Amino acid sequence: MDVIPLESDDDDDDDDFAIEIVGSSEEDSSGPDDVPLPAGPELRRSKRRKWSPSRPYTSDAPSIGGSRSRQSSPVRPASTTSLSTFKPNPNQNLWRLSIEQIQSLPHPPAHSSAGILISLEDGKTLTFAGTYTLTILRGSISLCGVTLAASKRSHPVFAPLCSPLPTLEAHSPEEEGDDGPLLSFLQENFNISITRGSTVILVQSLPSGVEGLGKVVKSLENAFLIPEHDSLQLDGVSMVVNPSRNIQPYIVPTSWERELQTAGLTLQTSLLEVSANSSDIFLVKGPKKTGKSTFARLVLNLLLTRYRRVAFIECDIGQSEFTPAGMVALNVIEQPVFGPPFTHPTLPQFAHYIGSSTPRSSPSHYLSSIQALIEAYKLEIRNPAPEDTTDPTEVDDDRISDIIPLVVNTMGWNKGLGADLNTKIEQTIIPTHIFEFEVPNETTRPRRRSNSFSGRAKSTERVEDRIEGVTYHMVEAVDTSVLGTSYNAADHRSMALMSYFYASFPSLDDLSSSSSFASTKVPLYRQHTAERWSTDLPLLAQYPYVVDPTTALDRTVLTGAGSEDVVSNEVGRVLNGALVGIVKCSPEVLDLGTDGEVITTQDDDHIIAKSLKYTQRAFIPDPMTSNCVGIALIRSLVVKTNSDGGSNNNVELQILTPLPPSLLSRYHFPNQISVTQPDESVILVKGELELPIWGFLDWREESEGKVVVEGEELPYLRWEKGTGVGGVRKAVRRNLLRRGQM
Repeated sequence: MDVIPLESDDDDDDDDFAIEIVGSSEEDSSGPDDVPLPAGPELRRSKRRKWSPSRPYTSDAPSIGGSRSRQSSPVRPASTTSLSTFKPNPNQNLWRLSIEQIQSLPHPPAHSSAGILISLEDGKTLTFAGTYTLTILRGSISLCGVTLAASKRSHPVFAPLCSPLPTLEAHSPEEEGDDGPLLSFLQENFNISITRGSTVILVQSLPSGVEGLGKVVKSLENAFLIPEHDSLQLDGVSMVVNPSRNIQPYIVPTSWERELQTAGLTLQTSLLEVSANSSDIFLVKGPKKTGKSTFARLVLNLLLTRYRRVAFIECDIGQSEFTPAGMVALNVIEQPVFGPPFTHPTLPQFAHYIGSSTPRSSPSHYLSSIQALIEAYKLEIRNPAPEDTTDPTEVDDDRISDIIPLVVNTMGWNKGLGADLNTKIEQTIIPTHIFEFEVPNETTRPRRRSNSFSGRAKSTERVEDRIEGVTYHMVEAVDTSVLGTSYNAADHRSMALMSYFYASFPSLDDLSSSSSFASTKVPLYRQHTAERWSTDLPLLAQYPYVVDPTTALDRTVLTGAGSEDVVSNEVGRVLNGALVGIVKCSPEVLDLGTDGEVITTQDDDHIIAKSLKYTQRAFIPDPMTSNCVGIALIRSLVVKTNSDGGSNNNVELQILTPLPPSLLSRYHFPNQISVTQPDESVILVKGELELPIWGFLDWREESEGKVVVEGEELPYLRWEKGTGVGGVRKAVRRNLLRRGQM
């Protein structure tokens, strides 16, 4: 056994925990060819936890936590296959390059940082943990089921220890004549001699700041923990040799490869063999916890090896791939994504805010929102004009650019109302290929229904519901007993939402083709993914946008179960510390003559309701005429006071959002701000989603010399048990059976 301890900088062994990479030696390693795709590892922890959101602060306690033991999760068997068959030998197959040397390469990568040059023989594998950029200089590499050929493009890779680690596998170049220019340059300038026929890659550190999310969300605390004694000596990157029960590789099952091959998405397909189809729409469906989202990401990455851009519609509002939970979105993706969802938050081209992790309370709005996204794809995205996709950096890119295919990821709720919604989505989209995951065997709790299944896995699709002309592919589900992950759907939503609020999105003006036209929308054919995260300050210490809601907002809408009962004088309490969707629409869509209820009372609660233009039981604008640009957190909503302490009837709204300022503008041209009528109306929509407790806490240490908010002083948090009406969360029973189910 090889044991590589990852030691913590903290000397307190009771509060911190270590991660071990344990496995067999390379000589003894052997394993099956078809290993189900594992999920994030269950980290080996001590009995005491440093943070526990379910336990309150106490004034005499030094930190949050207790001595309660953590319930163990299912244990995943360790694979005996070596993750890295490559053996580093400095100045033989591995060379360290400075920033100046990398910039002097014939085709230098855009990313500027030191790196290592690696020569891999055919079939050799290499697995890294951490964050890095990968550039293939010669040959090709298989990564997460996708074959990447040599090109000028660099691929950011996020490999935290809380998810399966991607493994690189080398493939020698097919034509030996391509060896000359690169090998001669390396020999003449750097005195580097590389064996002909080997694959050459450049690995650079990626200082994105994503590792800082570990101090925000404590379940990610050691996800990017890299040992200091690593042989690579590359910041934020560590080489992993052997797997363990806690750390497993990202492996694509052979059954998935077979179904992808029948759909024309073979992993080794050459661009010369592709016959482009302008109507290619791939829909992925199936129950939850079967690997559906991972498969949809694989289909997206495979399409990006043929097409310059691929559209992705997210219908799973509980666990979204590119956006926070609670919204359906259409994203245009330009480069493959290698990493879990919280590592690539993206601003969508079109989106609609549902405000919940399930469409149970608003199924009609959910369906109309998806229908609006489909119409937007067909009319504005699918067939771009050549001038709309012109990019100087894509001169040597031979991928298809005049067609943008579509991938649709549906939700995992496939029973009752959820099954009806998924059927309506299929009939609306009319895909060319449907990848349907088989229902896994249920042996733990048999059902009473006469048509319950047992034994062999089967499809959830009824024959009469199948659409004529659509090719169906049955996909094998991932065995949930093998996953053994300690993260549930709520954990993934918290990670994605916190990553979104701490992300730093590039300016929209960098992607805009016109300098006179303000970028108030995400460009249609450009991917807008966060590249950096700033976790220097918690949310409660960050500077917000301060606006006057009477001039910045046109309406405030509450949606979700129970929202229709919120009266005007209570809306201020509902919105304080709440998550809201920022929805834009044309001024003609709203009846701007009704600015809300007629309020004559002059107390603070009614002044806030009047400034927000809140109307009880108001509806969200039609998705066909509106668009959600993103999510924001209302930090404070108060009535200003005069010097004598009296109210001046002016309301101050403080909002935290990572959105670029130009995306929040109501005017298309900067010189039109003085015009009375804005170009767009802005609506705040409050749904059922709430900020995770990680967003309320102050995780700074007192040793940093900063003012730390502790315990009972944290805003919007109450540690004692609630009393009175509404003090306890309403219990809802969903296990009642209908008469036909008895």
